[in-house]
Amino acid sequence: MFAYMYQAQSNLSIAKFADMNEASKASTTAQKMANLVDAKIADVQSSSDKDKKVKLPQEVIDYIKDPRNDITVSDVKNIDADLGAGELQSVKAAISAKANNLTTVVNNSQLEIQQMSNTLNLLTSSRSDMQSLQFRTISGISLGK
Repeated sequence: MFAYMYQAQSNLSIAKFADMNEASKASTTAQKMANLVDAKIADVQSSSDKDKKVKLPQEVIDYIKDPRNDITVSDVKNIDADLGAGELQSVKAAISAKANNLTTVVNNSQLEIQQMSNTLNLLTSSRSDMQSLQFRTISGISLGK
């Protein structure tokens, strides 16, 4: 019984770690995209032309359009067009929100893995206690006590 419970808990921990690892990679990618947008914001803000507009890097456009990333940018009608500082800020905010959500997933997963580890330790300790009790019982019976 303990072996089954231990194996099931161990499998859950391994799966949770894999999910956490994927979320961590996705968070890193989202942060990279936000940094690329931030560089474009700096270009626009440092320009002497206060109405300057720039095009997002293609990898950022592709990242936003990828349905797996589930990013919606409000206030921007066409992500492929040249964008001003305000629109770039909206893009960065949307990507940063995604990165922050993924970071929260990673942090929560770490806590869940810690709880699973504690459960595994409890199962190991319980099994050891049970074996000690069995040993004492068998010893008591064999010695006639």
